[in-house]
Amino acid sequence: MYNNKRIGAVIAAAGAGLRMGGGIPKQYMDIKGKPMVVHSALTFLESPYIDTVIIVVDDNYDKRILGYLPDDVILVLGGTIRQDSVYNGIRALPLDTDYVLVHDGARPYISLEVINRVIENLKEDVCVVPCIKPKDTVRTKEGTLDRNSLYLVQTPQGAYVESLLKAYEKAFDEDYEGTDEASLMENNGFGAVIVEGDEKNLKVTFPSDITPCGERAGIGYDLHKLVRGRDLILAGVKIPYEKGLMGHSDADVVAHAVMDSLLGAMALKDIGEHFPDSDDKYKDAVSLELLLKVTELMEERLLKVLNLDIVILAEKPKLSPFREAMKDNLAQALKTDRENINIKLSTMEGIGLIGREEGIACEAVCLLCKK
Repeated sequence: MYNNKRIGAVIAAAGAGLRMGGGIPKQYMDIKGKPMVVHSALTFLESPYIDTVIIVVDDNYDKRILGYLPDDVILVLGGTIRQDSVYNGIRALPLDTDYVLVHDGARPYISLEVINRVIENLKEDVCVVPCIKPKDTVRTKEGTLDRNSLYLVQTPQGAYVESLLKAYEKAFDEDYEGTDEASLMENNGFGAVIVEGDEKNLKVTFPSDITPCGERAGIGYDLHKLVRGRDLILAGVKIPYEKGLMGHSDADVVAHAVMDSLLGAMALKDIGEHFPDSDDKYKDAVSLELLLKVTELMEERLLKVLNLDIVILAEKPKLSPFREAMKDNLAQALKTDRENINIKLSTMEGIGLIGREEGIACEAVCLLCKK
């Protein structure tokens, strides 16, 4: 509560947002381990002045954000266009809510400072709009515009709930589609107050808009015992040999080490967490198919393999004839070029379990980067 006024936040996250690529709306894509819309929601939840947080969702993807937010965050189904969706969200606010801040779910870098500036300027007859000044010269076909009079508009935009609802209802009656809350309020005769925005509070539209987090490295290791009566599978290649590796799945140590390296780079724990050997559905599983599932996790986060370095430790059999086939399989599963994968073969010179030809181990180090 702020100055004895109750304030709600409505986050619009029901749009298609497909210009980012990746096959899902951008607001549900992963940024640093969380769906994009979750980042902005968590920032609003940090504010001591926000009493209610509502996220307007696409019901095909709402499950992606469950588990990241407390139970008192309200999910509301969106409409055909943004205007319909935000109206649904405002109508879902508790009846005693005085003011509402409307924010775009594709602006994950919103700060408490901007939220507070909007709140501090709330009035019944205006829409509070955070803006930044353009850095570049702006022109139309006819000529250059005065940059000093131009603003780049951001969200959240704040308004008195009753006034904003009237503005929305008038827009529906007139078949008027506004681009934001300020345009709707102005269409209904209300004013706008501009407050300072934040250059970091950008609206993510294309992959290049995501703040780069640098390259991400991960390491993976696996070791399995050699036993008779099992096929020897390495990187999906069946190796002619009298023994195979013992395990719940096909015990492909190469695929396992690669998966763990990728999961490590994405900070997603390990393969035991994703494909537990206590689950019968993974009994005798083809590890290369499990690697495809890890690749899907990587693609959801707009990551790709920059480099993958693998060392296989085996006294026997001789693996060099199968190196290229292993690279082919891994490149296909990871959707990367063969040139990004290196496989090294080594022995233990007769030392230890591997040296006694009792097992095979693999270590993998990967480097991922944003697509």
